Amino acid sequence: MKKINQLGFTLVEIMIVVAVIALLAAIAIPNLMRSKINSNDSLARSTLRAMSTGSESYLTEHSGVYATNMTSLTGATPAYMNKNYCGVSNAGYTYACTQNTGGYTFTATPITIGNTGSTTFTITTGGVLTGEPDPSSTSTGVASASASAAASSTAAASSSSAAAATSTAAASSSAAASSSSAAASSTAAASSSTAGATSSAAATSTAAASTAAAVSATSSGTGSGSGSGSGTSGMPN
Repeated sequence: MKKINQLGFTLVEIMIVVAVIALLAAIAIPNLMRSKINSNDSLARSTLRAMSTGSESYLTEHSGVYATNMTSLTGATPAYMNKNYCGVSNAGYTYACTQNTGGYTFTATPITIGNTGSTTFTITTGGVLTGEPDPSSTSTGVASASASAAASSTAAASSSSAAAATSTAAASSSAAASSSSAAASSTAAASSSTAGATSSAAATSTAAASTAAAVSATSSGTGSGSGSGSGTSGMPN
């Protein structure tokens, strides 16, 4: 029967590829997390400054009175603000607004500190922005992502080792089966050879016994003939 070659990847090869991908992810994910947090922080600060700028512009054009709600800023023509961020979540931050004729307070709070943002930012009347990124929270979020990626890499490496051990065990079982099969074949051949030799010896012994019996019968016949001849010669005419 003609053997058909089948192309493909072994389990060990696939697990090695998975382990390499997990290792690369463990290196790249912390950097991506840090970039994401920094980007969200920058956008939150920019949004708060835009809200403050719109409120201050409204004050200038309305005889020293601040807008009492965000609709007054977004509904004006031209608008002081293009979008109402109050009570809305955007780019990892949730915005809260407090407005009255005497001033305002706008706050941006991370949805998850250390994951979507680093700290809470607040801007008050006059454009005073407070709240600086907390390095410890950022580091904690990045460290958590790194630990998770490292755990994935370790799990992938363990799976690869297990797959290699399984492959080795399968190879050992195959070799043992081959050895057992060869030993069984050798034993059968030896038994067949012994049986053949025994049968041949028995046949040879039987043939020898038959030959000896034939020779003995011939000798007996010859002796009888000689005795009869001697008796005949002794009788008188």
